[in-house]
Amino acid sequence: GKFWAQVIRDVMRTSQNQGTETSLTVQGNDGAVSIDNVDGNGRFINGLETTAQLIRPNLEVATLRLNQSAPGRYETQFPMTDTGSYLLKIRQTAPPTEEGGERQTLTDFTRGVTISYKPEYRHLSTDEGFLSELATVTGGAPNPTMDRIFNVSEDERVAIRKQLWPWLLMAALILFVLDVALRRLDLAGKGLFGSPQRYG
Repeated sequence: GKFWAQVIRDVMRTSQNQGTETSLTVQGNDGAVSIDNVDGNGRFINGLETTAQLIRPNLEVATLRLNQSAPGRYETQFPMTDTGSYLLKIRQTAPPTEEGGERQTLTDFTRGVTISYKPEYRHLSTDEGFLSELATVTGGAPNPTMDRIFNVSEDERVAIRKQLWPWLLMAALILFVLDVALRRLDLAGKGLFGSPQRYG
């Protein structure tokens, strides 16, 4: 609980130096972090001691050192072989202003990057050879046209299922109405002409 609370506070913390710009990217199986530092007048800040605590997805912690590669720029790379979130707690200190003094903390912040899939699963192409072989074995055609898809040969039967209950229900209703009508006509005929009389 305390660990993640501290991480959230570090992520929400603003940099002490507004002239700091950080880039954290994924390059293949490695992560690359670079920091550019300028002062209030736009001049590069050189000679900073830049370190980072790397927290891996399995919560292992490693210390990284960012070396200066250009005026005001500090860079390093680290392996990212596991999926999950990688957090970098970065700290930069400047040389002391007085002889024998302590180094001054210039920036102290946290950045993170997440790998959802391993690199070998990021760029997958279609196995056209396998699909072509599979289509041939099953009697189909690789990459067929629209006409070929809906073209059915004479010896090939296509089963189409239809629901018959609506037709059966309609037939039952018609027969029921006819039965009622015939019964009424029969009763009406008897009432009109009366019962047949016997002679003899």
